[in-house]
Amino acid sequence: MHSEGDAEHYNAWDVLIDEYSVGYGYRDLPFQILGTSADDVSAKPHVMSPPLMESLSYFFPDSVANEHWWLKYSLIRDGASMYTMLQRIRGSTHTLIAIETVDGGTTYD
Repeated sequence: MHSEGDAEHYNAWDVLIDEYSVGYGYRDLPFQILGTSADDVSAKPHVMSPPLMESLSYFFPDSVANEHWWLKYSLIRDGASMYTMLQRIRGSTHTLIAIETVDGGTTYD
């Protein structure tokens, strides 16, 4: 966790440096994460970690469970604009929206 002003942020990608996450390296994931990386400071803090993405994929239909992930919109990187979000995700066949609250709670829709 790190602090920015009064708010503390947890970088979800820090799980990759945990000794218990062996097997969750970039080359070991069954999918690629496009549009960002663990080092992408323009989109930090990331709401979802690669292990969380992999866990969620088990709840997806078989036809999309092994597809690659793409960060098309980030509030941090792209600004607080519903119009921008809709423009960025336009044309996507499947979309997962993950929202983290200011106190660290997470919602998936």
